[in-house]
Amino acid sequence: MKILYLSQRFPYPPNRGDRIPTFNHIKHLSRHHQVHVSSLITDADEMKHVGAFSEWAASSTVELQPMWKSFLGKVRAFFRGEPLSIGHYRNPVLHRRVRELIEREKIEAVIVFSSSMAQYVEPFTGIVRIMNFCDLDSHKWADLSKVSRWPRSWIYRREARLLLSYERKIAGSFDCSCTVTEQEAALFRRLIPGPDVRVLANGVDHEYFEAIPWNPSEIRLVFVGVMDYEPNAEAVHFFANEVWPRIRAKHPHAEFTIVGSRPNAKVRALAEKTGVRVTGQVPDVRTFLASATLVVVPLKVARGIQNKILEAMAAGVPVLTTPLAAFGISPESGNILFTAERKGPAFTAKVLELLGNPQATRDMARSAQNFVQQNFSWAHTGQVLEDIILAAKEKSKPIPVPGTGPNQPATSGASNF
Repeated sequence: MKILYLSQRFPYPPNRGDRIPTFNHIKHLSRHHQVHVSSLITDADEMKHVGAFSEWAASSTVELQPMWKSFLGKVRAFFRGEPLSIGHYRNPVLHRRVRELIEREKIEAVIVFSSSMAQYVEPFTGIVRIMNFCDLDSHKWADLSKVSRWPRSWIYRREARLLLSYERKIAGSFDCSCTVTEQEAALFRRLIPGPDVRVLANGVDHEYFEAIPWNPSEIRLVFVGVMDYEPNAEAVHFFANEVWPRIRAKHPHAEFTIVGSRPNAKVRALAEKTGVRVTGQVPDVRTFLASATLVVVPLKVARGIQNKILEAMAAGVPVLTTPLAAFGISPESGNILFTAERKGPAFTAKVLELLGNPQATRDMARSAQNFVQQNFSWAHTGQVLEDIILAAKEKSKPIPVPGTGPNQPATSGASNF
């Protein structure tokens, strides 16, 4: 089958939350299908990765979307009464190239990762369309509005309202929608009743993360994540300011290492605190996991499954997180993850308790590693996705693309962009 995979970021290298599932989906599907990939890139330097991806992609269609262009897109979306997310990822050239690719390659099915990319295939009702919401972005913005100050709180509420309306529209017109957890699927059914929804869980490469054994020699607390993502930045800011001083008072030689690409100015400033290190992008996150006494993930806002937690678990490293972040991995996470309330004294007390009981952390790390091995496999997830596509194709009937004919180029939707 000829499949188009649309993602907001180019799925290679698989070094951040959204690239990890997209890369592994494509890798699995490419074994039995011809997979074409379309996405945006934010930096021309990313072009160097496109050629390397040819091992899995039959073709890669990418367009540069610098930040200034995304900003202008959001301004236009604001005055049009549209979700800002749609404007952020709108690129007229990519719209045209996706349309041409679908026509030229006679694409039979499209997988869209993230609702903001659905705009590129809205007109094409004659092919199977799978919408992988992963998480409902509208609910994420609603959560952020509750913990943000004005005017951001107002902007986030606006985005939540308009994006939910768009998500309902897309879910109602696509063949199938997917979410990353059963909990997110239940939320989907409550907010978007009617359309078919399936669970497409994340996975983790067990062998890759197990290759460097866990062997901490000092007290080192580690956070891993893309550091220009607001929930991540807020989490390390909370930890460094409300937890870390109390940890250092008890353990003067302890270190807190913040690992991840594109740290923003507030995150970089945390390196001025005693014992705090901000690495920026690193060549191999496993070396930091292997030397961590404890991975801390004090997220206040979290949707779905956190890849950073799965990877630490797969590496055999104990994890302390919030109940909200743990819930996406397992509603009954008490046997695989340490959790603490997201308040300074409570989180501090739990960290100190775990540092004083290394045997408990080792036991939990082993349980977590076994749990991940048994429950989170990319091979299983890839097969679920393939089954969803094939089932949708079996049900669908050919419908001509609006505005096209057998000897006529596709024009549908072009006037909107």
